[in-house]
Amino acid sequence: MPNKMMDMGYKNDSSLGAVPEKGENKTHYPTLHLSEKVPPELMDKDIGESCRIEIVGKVVSKGINEEGDNRRENLTIEINKMGYVGKAGKKTKEEWLAMNDKDRENYDKEDKKVNEDE
Repeated sequence: MPNKMMDMGYKNDSSLGAVPEKGENKTHYPTLHLSEKVPPELMDKDIGESCRIEIVGKVVSKGINEEGDNRRENLTIEINKMGYVGKAGKKTKEEWLAMNDKDRENYDKEDKKVNEDE
């Protein structure tokens, strides 16, 4: 589990003094696109559904672009392993990992039942 979860949201700022267009003040989030191989538990999720995932990877490049007051950081990670940990906001990684296989299976079944009822 990370030392601290970081909110990855950012807002487009109009540093040129132009009037922001509709939706420009909306919070945006970086995306992760997977192809070829996707954990089946993630493919079972509905669009818009939040979930916890764990990634084991290697940093392959990083950089910082600075233009005036704007600073943008970028990072590329090679994903070596990835797995579904659980529904976001329910159990922490430590709680889930402390469960035995049978309890995890029952928890996942409960999670699916709750999602079906919503």
